[in-house]
Amino acid sequence: MILVYGEILIDMNCLANSNQINYFVGGAPFNVAYSIKKYDQDVTFVGSVGNDFFGTKIKEFIDNCGIESKYTSMLDDRHTTIAMVANNEDGERTFTFLRDHTADYVFNDESLELIANADIVHIGSLMISEKEGFAFAKKAIKKAKSLKKVISFDVNFRSDIFKSMDECISRYNYILKNSNIIKVSVDELFMLTNCNNLDEALEKLAKPSQKIFITLGKDGSMLYYNHKKYFATSIDVDCVDTTGAGDAFYGTMLAQIDEYGVGKFFKNTNRIVKALKISNIQGACATRQKGALSSVIDKKELLSILNSK
Repeated sequence: MILVYGEILIDMNCLANSNQINYFVGGAPFNVAYSIKKYDQDVTFVGSVGNDFFGTKIKEFIDNCGIESKYTSMLDDRHTTIAMVANNEDGERTFTFLRDHTADYVFNDESLELIANADIVHIGSLMISEKEGFAFAKKAIKKAKSLKKVISFDVNFRSDIFKSMDECISRYNYILKNSNIIKVSVDELFMLTNCNNLDEALEKLAKPSQKIFITLGKDGSMLYYNHKKYFATSIDVDCVDTTGAGDAFYGTMLAQIDEYGVGKFFKNTNRIVKALKISNIQGACATRQKGALSSVIDKKELLSILNSK
């Protein structure tokens, strides 16, 4: 089972050259959990929303997609977090977070008991920008390490929600050094290491035995592990909205790692490359419609596309 801690929120999607605004359920960790579920792997998501209109809609969505909503708390004294997502004509996007006294970084310590039954514990990054959320993340990491669980982290870098860049880098570095599996984009990798060469940046970031997945957009993805690189290309699609593409990739990857078992998965080069290809397909498919989850596909369709190539 994969246990996911992190934000679940509403993406308000503002299309370029239009006054229309649509809302979608989102939040990188929940997007990851959703993709794990679509791959038919066992996943538990833990998050918080406000006891408001959007919080109710989110709870309904969770139930309808087959993930138990009982671990998503509705908080009377908080609002549901909203992310304003502006897309340009190429589908690329920018974010503005409406996050005044919201719920996304508030967690109940009782949920830490779920770690005992998890194979992989995945931690989202938005929570660490707030004192309460960062404190909880450290508790989750401490417990996961004590139980010898695999810790996963998606960088999903958002410097604008921190009080200072120093605080931002310090907190990211804490999570990174304690993670076993990491997902990062090239831009994030260069920013975190202050390097502009891929090989140098990977050598600088990676700790011994860490597995680092690097998303390369339409060019595919790669894994860096024990000084070796594994690469796979993606597929061509008509891109509408890139929101959640990296999350779809990573959720599908974590599902495959959990399916085979962490130790077994990383010992087989062919399996690694195949998993990269499958995850790339999911990431590409996720861009075909507006909304992070609107065009994520199931395991059967993923394998059908893979086998057709």
